[in-house]
Amino acid sequence: MRSFREKCISAYEKAEKERKEAAQKRADEFREAAVREFEKRFSVSVTKSKAVSDYQAELVIQDVNIVARNEGTGIRFFTLRKCNSCDTYFLPRYPNSCETLEDIGRDLTIPVTCGHCRSVMNYLNTKSPGEQVIEKLREILDIVGYSAEGV
Repeated sequence: MRSFREKCISAYEKAEKERKEAAQKRADEFREAAVREFEKRFSVSVTKSKAVSDYQAELVIQDVNIVARNEGTGIRFFTLRKCNSCDTYFLPRYPNSCETLEDIGRDLTIPVTCGHCRSVMNYLNTKSPGEQVIEKLREILDIVGYSAEGV
């Protein structure tokens, strides 16, 4: 005879398995709907698709990566962008939705940098506090009329 503890754990594991299966089913249904909508709207065949969640899917059309999202008012499509610096794909913080082929073309031609590379570049371009002090001292010496060559 199973203990009360074992029964509780078994019931939880069964319910958790059912929840995961239902979530995967909803995600697959959304992926299929997103593929149909994309093919209808843009008149192209989706090469590959992947369910991410019940409201998001990733689509690949030849070498173009698209994210489909259920925004409540319908499915919207966003171009995954490739970083100029590190060549990783990312979705910008405030992406423009793509309603036409022209919108996708715009996203593919405008260069972008991912947040990680942007913060690294900002860090590398920022002077240390010591460098900032030396720069200000040079400016003061220039104003006063002293040569700042030796500083």
